[in-house]
Amino acid sequence: LNGVKTNFETDIFTPITGPLRERFPSLPTSHLNIFADHLRTSVVLSANVFPSSKGRGYVLRKIIRRLLQFAYLNGIEEPFLASFVPLIVSVMRTVVIVG
Repeated sequence: LNGVKTNFETDIFTPITGPLRERFPSLPTSHLNIFADHLRTSVVLSANVFPSSKGRGYVLRKIIRRLLQFAYLNGIEEPFLASFVPLIVSVMRTVVIVG
């Protein structure tokens, strides 16, 4: 819809990948895209779902675990998830029609 080649170049992802690139400049674009997607999904899901061992809670827990594992494999050991939550909330607020 934005006339771009991938989802990660749309107005939903570019406001997230930009700050990720500033915070982690050595990561390749494909890794930043994974971070952006997992961050966005986990923040949106956590609005209504708590991490658990069953159902939707398990999906949320798995997404967060994959994100943290991927970060660790890329040499990122500092906590960073919470610092991106306000950004993702503001980005999603502009693209989702709240009823």
